[in-house]
Amino acid sequence: MSSDCPHQSFERVEDFFKWTVGCCMCKSCTKIPQSKFISYLVDLEAQLGDLSQSKVPIRIFKLPIAFDHAKEKNAITRYIETQRLYASYLPDNLEFVAKNNGFERKDLVRILTQSKLITVSVGFFAALPLCLPVDPRERINYPKMNSLRVFTPEGRVSWGRSCMALYNVESPGGCQLTGLTIPGCDYLGSKKYYSLSRPWLFEDFDQLTYYEVDEAEYERQLALFHSGCYEYQIEETVLDMAEHNKLLEDTKDEVAAIRQKQKRAQDEMQELDDELIAKWTEKKAAGKIPMEKVEALLNDPGIEKISSPLNANVWKVVAEEGQEIKEGDGVAILEAMKLEISVRAEEGMNRKLEKLLVRPGDVVNAGDPLVLVRNG
Repeated sequence: MSSDCPHQSFERVEDFFKWTVGCCMCKSCTKIPQSKFISYLVDLEAQLGDLSQSKVPIRIFKLPIAFDHAKEKNAITRYIETQRLYASYLPDNLEFVAKNNGFERKDLVRILTQSKLITVSVGFFAALPLCLPVDPRERINYPKMNSLRVFTPEGRVSWGRSCMALYNVESPGGCQLTGLTIPGCDYLGSKKYYSLSRPWLFEDFDQLTYYEVDEAEYERQLALFHSGCYEYQIEETVLDMAEHNKLLEDTKDEVAAIRQKQKRAQDEMQELDDELIAKWTEKKAAGKIPMEKVEALLNDPGIEKISSPLNANVWKVVAEEGQEIKEGDGVAILEAMKLEISVRAEEGMNRKLEKLLVRPGDVVNAGDPLVLVRNG
């Protein structure tokens, strides 16, 4: 804070606030009263003056993008198997994002490969950049996945609500999957362009552009990134705010018509998703074993249960009813926050599998029985 700041009761905003995308939360209201902090922000804005004619130094990145990569297909397959069978965004997220905005898949590919996407925020896990198309006519909107994914590959070009998000590392997420590119984060800080004090690459106002490559070429470039030999294509230039504001003014009528078309498409897709949620819920309910039947089996002295060790999704069931289950045999594979947990028969067990109680896609809590086995 400068010496003439009227609010010197705190040294740095960072000491008392943590930042997320589009909002900040007071960490210690006893040290920074809300009214004083708002007054300080108003003072800062006044000091900035009129920015409508300013010229801002920026960087433009040219990055490869691969569509329909096997990693993307595997992530979607895994999502269908473990989380949700029916959804308007399945099995093709790219097709869904296009339809949700009233245009075709090729139009979204064109936006991704011919437009400039400006970084409006860098945040969330591992310095994930959120970007908007510079041209307002190319801005789109769509819902995130419901429920959220537990796994997203690194370098994932995704869309959530109105922003493009680049997942720099493997992580959970909810944005729609629309391609793969080179990450912009090195948490060890050992690669060129990075350091231990600055393990991220992208900054506010950086512009991202993409050019399409096939799967083999993408994997070649990703290998260069992992080896520390990747060379980013970066152009330093200037963002002319007067020019951009003129674009916004000149296209406002066209943009309004596009938004109306998008709204109609989004209403139609929401109706479809509501129908699919009902179908999914009905199918899950139809396949459940009645609790009274489970309880009756558990009351049988010859029955033992093999239970879930934690809250998780059931990814795979790897045993069958009637199968002999011996010590160490697997019965199911669970998934929780990117981890695969194999549930196996305990030491000394030698039983016959009497009843499977779960299916792929089921959600289980710690202690829930997964299978029942019978002595002898």
